[in-house]
Amino acid sequence: MRLVVFAVLLSALSGFSQTKKDSLKGGLRPERLNYDVLHYDLNIHLDVPSKSVSGFNAIRAKVQAQTPEIQIDLAENLVLDSIILNKQKCTYKRIEGAVFVTIPVSSAIEEREIEVYYHGNPIVARNAPWDGGLVFRKSKSGAPFVGVAVQGLGASAWFPCKDSQSDEPDFGVDFQMSTSENLPLVSNGRLISNSQLKNGHTVWHWRVTEPINAYNITFYLGKFQRFEEVHKGLDLDFWMLEENASKFSQFKNETIKMLDCFNAAFGEYPFSKDGFKLVEAPYLGMEHQSAVAYGNRYSKGYAGNDLSRSGAGMLFDFILVHEAGHEWFGNSITTKDIADMWVHEGFTTYSEIVYLECAEGKDAAYQYLDGIKDLIGNDIPIIGRYGINEEGSGDMYFKGANIIQTIRNHMNDDAKFKEALKKMCLTYQKQIVTSAEIEDFWTRETASNLKPVFDIYLRTTEIPKLEVKIEKSKLKYRWLNVPADFVLRVPVLVDNKLVLLEVESKEKSVSIPKNTKSVQPVKGASLVKLIVR
Repeated sequence: MRLVVFAVLLSALSGFSQTKKDSLKGGLRPERLNYDVLHYDLNIHLDVPSKSVSGFNAIRAKVQAQTPEIQIDLAENLVLDSIILNKQKCTYKRIEGAVFVTIPVSSAIEEREIEVYYHGNPIVARNAPWDGGLVFRKSKSGAPFVGVAVQGLGASAWFPCKDSQSDEPDFGVDFQMSTSENLPLVSNGRLISNSQLKNGHTVWHWRVTEPINAYNITFYLGKFQRFEEVHKGLDLDFWMLEENASKFSQFKNETIKMLDCFNAAFGEYPFSKDGFKLVEAPYLGMEHQSAVAYGNRYSKGYAGNDLSRSGAGMLFDFILVHEAGHEWFGNSITTKDIADMWVHEGFTTYSEIVYLECAEGKDAAYQYLDGIKDLIGNDIPIIGRYGINEEGSGDMYFKGANIIQTIRNHMNDDAKFKEALKKMCLTYQKQIVTSAEIEDFWTRETASNLKPVFDIYLRTTEIPKLEVKIEKSKLKYRWLNVPADFVLRVPVLVDNKLVLLEVESKEKSVSIPKNTKSVQPVKGASLVKLIVR
């Protein structure tokens, strides 16, 4: 989630030219494709005063036959101490943030464990989560309040890993972090143990059993109070700063209401084995799987503001809803390349609409949806360039959500749309996907040729222009600026009466009452520019 009011910044960054570093980070060369990560065993010491880390990651992987070299990623500013395979040091070369490790060639597929030892000072974020890195702050009590948010920057900014969305450890992560601070340390998954070491440090062991993307692996250190609940068989875990513990009851109720809405709309929470956890963070928020970062100060809106400027944005806690929505879109359904991140952010933004419709009714949901249309910039395409670690436009949030609404309007059947949305979540649950796969899914579900529709909305900055003309007892309509095979059903209000137009580039007409005075968009309108002649 590096969202929202900073979306224009994302777009500006996407305009930068490709570098070798981008290619190494975003590309899928044989050195990445020839091994599949099975498990990470992270053992890290965090030294808060020096803002440094040290330790190792034991990477268990299935390595293809005849593989002489693999790529592991680690930020250039971190020191690589050694790489061990079968108790022997491996040779390696570092190019930018990539580490190319020479390994013994095998004639068969083999499971291997490679230990990567390192230390150093990771980048410290100046304005997380919009720039990545470790975050060091203090809570009101004066205690250290530490976290990490590295979406975009990459997990290799603070530990060695295969830093690509294309591969997740199939059997999860064991995360052990020690610190001299006498404070709770929280991470993804379930707490296995916390114990005192001979040197006085405390080590916290957390375990994730589900596949997890590397950028979602995280930790939080602070003066927390823990609250545990069980709701409909799902373990809920809340870690709140002690100074905010009095707000637990209301926060829990809002969380349960949200989860009930999402479970009904998207299918049951996908990571129940690891539980659902909300952790107060020293930054606004991030979708860390099973350990969602929350920093919205237990308030409505987005940091106390209504992004939609409609009033409906103050009916819910934006960070709670948006970041939890990512558990289905981004964490369960994950794109292979960050160029397709609209699948994460567009559907998660639409989850805000889903929640509002569930909790407050369709009018409130559509009021919010129509309001966020004003935040669409149409600067560059939503889909970025593949293989070079490039996201598309920040429009992936608000334009993405409105594209989904456009498909809903095209289907003209709320029940079928909701059924299809849930089916998508279940069909691609815990899978790595591409935008093309999601586009094909909706093409099948709508029994329509949506390829030209997705191409216009995702791969250009054009907004379809719908021209309508009132001529006596006829309403004539057509597209002005899209290809001939672009066909959509669009609802409009003709003198406040709902009319569904099946629009093509060729002019068509429909009968209307004489003396018709107006044609207007409906609430929850499709993403088109209506031009009334």
